[in-house]
Amino acid sequence: MKLYSLKVQGLRKHLDTTVYFGDSTFLIGKNNIGKSTLFRALEILLTDIRKIDSDDEFISVLNEEQNENVLLSNKIVITGEFRDCPEESKGWKGLKGRVFDYDTTDCPEETGLRIFYKKTFVKGSNVKIEMRQLKRSVKESYEECKTINEYLDNGFPKEILEDLFGEADQQKN
Repeated sequence: MKLYSLKVQGLRKHLDTTVYFGDSTFLIGKNNIGKSTLFRALEILLTDIRKIDSDDEFISVLNEEQNENVLLSNKIVITGEFRDCPEESKGWKGLKGRVFDYDTTDCPEETGLRIFYKKTFVKGSNVKIEMRQLKRSVKESYEECKTINEYLDNGFPKEILEDLFGEADQQKN
């Protein structure tokens, strides 16, 4: 698994920036343009940072009349797309329904599997961590089921229910 893209919104000088990575990626630019902020974004995405309170981290502009920074946003969003995930990742705990396919025409040696991981920080609040996932819906035949027995009567596999609930009373809600 490797990082394919990093989207940074509201962090320091990055209002809405996306960087795509290759086998070797070089950040070249003038001083004070935001190269180091991309490394900070990676650190935030990949570590256990729970809260960002410092005004220095949120995007701002200088109000020249008052000679002070004015926040443009009180929210920082960092999203990473990881590609070439192993086939087993479809069965990893927490990733079911969160592994997506992508076109491998330009990279036939890759698995074609990817995940999206996102952290959102609102000033003064704890981080919100999300992963993109497939839309889930209940089969029409199960919508009215209230007991284990009703699920079984509608064709739900008994083995799965036994794994989930053991020898539970099949009449209980």
